[in-house]
Amino acid sequence: MTNRFDGKVAIVTGAGRGMGRAVARRLAREGACVVVAEVNPDHGSEVAAEIRDSGGSATGVIGDVSVLADVERMFNAALEAYGTVDILVNNAGIAVARPMIEYTEAEWDRQMGVNVKGVFFCSQAAARLMIPRRQGKIVNFASTSAFVSSSKPEVAYDTSKGAVRQMTVSMAAELAPHGINVNAVAPGTTATEMTKGALATDEGMAWQLARIPMGRIGQPDDTASVVLFLCSPEASYITGHTLVAVDVIKGVTIKVRKGEHVVIFGPSGGGKSTLLRMMNLLEVPDSGTLTFEDKQYFPYTDNVMNRARRLQQLRSQIGMVFQRFNLYPHLDALHNVTLALTDVKKMSRGAAREKAEASLVEVGLHDRMDHYPSQLSGGQQQRVAIARSLAMDPKLMLFDEPTSALDPELIGEVLGVMERLAREGMTMVVVTHEMGFARHVGDRLLFISGGTIVESGGRDVLTAPRHERTKAFLEAVL
Repeated sequence: MTNRFDGKVAIVTGAGRGMGRAVARRLAREGACVVVAEVNPDHGSEVAAEIRDSGGSATGVIGDVSVLADVERMFNAALEAYGTVDILVNNAGIAVARPMIEYTEAEWDRQMGVNVKGVFFCSQAAARLMIPRRQGKIVNFASTSAFVSSSKPEVAYDTSKGAVRQMTVSMAAELAPHGINVNAVAPGTTATEMTKGALATDEGMAWQLARIPMGRIGQPDDTASVVLFLCSPEASYITGHTLVAVDVIKGVTIKVRKGEHVVIFGPSGGGKSTLLRMMNLLEVPDSGTLTFEDKQYFPYTDNVMNRARRLQQLRSQIGMVFQRFNLYPHLDALHNVTLALTDVKKMSRGAAREKAEASLVEVGLHDRMDHYPSQLSGGQQQRVAIARSLAMDPKLMLFDEPTSALDPELIGEVLGVMERLAREGMTMVVVTHEMGFARHVGDRLLFISGGTIVESGGRDVLTAPRHERTKAFLEAVL
């Protein structure tokens, strides 16, 4: 045990159990005076008593972080007992697992009140005390659900934790000039009351363990160790970060042959889009190797300038079509396509225009070249995006759910262009939920869930899947 928090005063919200309790006890053990803020009076009193019985200093305060009067009472209790606040840990949070179509307004508001409003107004109260002293530490609890969807329907919870993640970034930028560090932790599955249901069955436990590289469920003290680091002097140069305990993609090996059409499907949050973005290093992997046409592009082996040139070389050979069209609203279709040719390929304006016109004709937009995005349907905008990639003469095309943002009646026109490209021999990797397209075009189908390739094979994967998770998914979508 060290005394690195001697003389420091910490408020921990939701400190009556789980990770909040572990953080409060660990801070006290290392010398901090702790304000145990808890909505349940019995839980809060119990933790404060535990700390005092162990020789630490703690005071308990009852409060709901979504109620401003209660937030004020928490901070007044800290000032009355200890005279200041050096550390705030925003741990209080709730989750309601329910399909989105069944959420009530009260359930939505309650989760946003505790998980978002509570974090903001507790941080505001802390900042008012910390700014004059030009020092302070704020640690927010986000979740891996801020990055990938939860294992069960929890749209409100996932949304709230995404908000906490962004709030951390914005607060950090504003408070850094005042000497205040703001960071967040995003724990993976941890053994607490909140996860008890998910871990109650052998199947649920196995599913969770399959996503965790360490092969075990996290304990509250695991997260407490990270929180204490962020509260310590050792983290004085870190701000605006969310420390994440999740592998979005793990142990995936994929080799795409020239002319092959690979279709990737699976549940949302399974890592499909992340894998696609790793293929052109829009997402940088933590480990592994990326080669394209026998040239290694990752791990990086050269200096920053050479690395930038090699990245441009890689991306100039790979076209990517995103879920959103990403067109410049102030440019017509022709100039949206031309811009990449002049900026990246360094083509003359005349040559770029000629190439752009040919690409737009190829996707059936010969009569829409002078139309702005606002004058085009969603399907037409996505075809402009495809033309923009085709104009670069890519050797590989990546499609990231290109029809997900389209109305049903517009999906066919985009899939039609993609099917024609496949017939013409374009090498393609497609993330999609369009199983009809997968059945007609896919040479190889990959079912990805939990960041791993669960099943791989030909089109028979759709008709005779071998893995139970693949079967369950297909039964739900077909």
